[in-house]
Amino acid sequence: MKLNLLPTHVSKEGQTRVAWVVMAALSLLSIAAAVGMIVYSQQQLDKFTARANEVKPYYDQAMATSKKADEIMANSVTIDRNLKLADAMRKHNGVYPELYNEVLRYIPGFYRITNMSAAPVSAEVCRVTMTGLLQTSQQYSDVMLGMLRIPGAVNVTRSEFQGVRPYVPPLTESDQLGTAVPKGMNPLPSDPEARRDEIIARANADPAGFLNENGFGTDASPKGAMPGWSQITINVLMRRNIQTPDPRSTLTSAGGAQAPAGGPAGGPVRGGGGAPPPPPAGGGGRRGRVGEDDD
Repeated sequence: MKLNLLPTHVSKEGQTRVAWVVMAALSLLSIAAAVGMIVYSQQQLDKFTARANEVKPYYDQAMATSKKADEIMANSVTIDRNLKLADAMRKHNGVYPELYNEVLRYIPGFYRITNMSAAPVSAEVCRVTMTGLLQTSQQYSDVMLGMLRIPGAVNVTRSEFQGVRPYVPPLTESDQLGTAVPKGMNPLPSDPEARRDEIIARANADPAGFLNENGFGTDASPKGAMPGWSQITINVLMRRNIQTPDPRSTLTSAGGAQAPAGGPAGGPVRGGGGAPPPPPAGGGGRRGRVGEDDD
């Protein structure tokens, strides 16, 4: 059994000396590490500074080229806008002929076209107006079926059929049979002899020889309606954009960084200021000649 008879402060003094020695050693190590990091950082800074100085001429050259490109782009906005407008106008030359060719495929052969025109209603809808000739009321009904088959057709309207088909007039004292007669003519009498005399009188009163009816028998073109035929106007609303580029709005627009309405940045504006006059359409074949469009 051992007894520690030394005072407590003797052991504490030894521990304190050890602590001071360890603290001094750690401080020296910290200072040495800090100095090393400073030296290393300075070396790296010098290294990359020298590298930056080497590539700075290339950077200056690239920046000068970029600035020159920006100047060229800024000066070419007008040229770019004009080129886009010219290209859009060139492509628009085929819009109306393509529309007419597509519509003509669905026009029945018994509907003889004399005129066709088209005009934009909005940026998405256009109206195709056709004037043609029909002979019977059945054709008047069937022509609507053909028009509704046109791709994109949303509405079809037509003018009234002005046929000359017979009708049964009201019974009168002289006509107790209700004989059908052409529109606009008086009823025929029921008495056989009076009926015969009336038919002979009407036949003698009918015009004879060359009638010069609506250009038939002459070189006049296009021909109008033959006797007994009716002229019908049909309007077809279609989902088709046929608006022409608007040169005035495009060429007078300021700047090229902002996109004008209806076109890309610096590009042409379409369909401004009302409906433009469509180009003339050419028809042919059995459907007749298509006349020029209205302004």
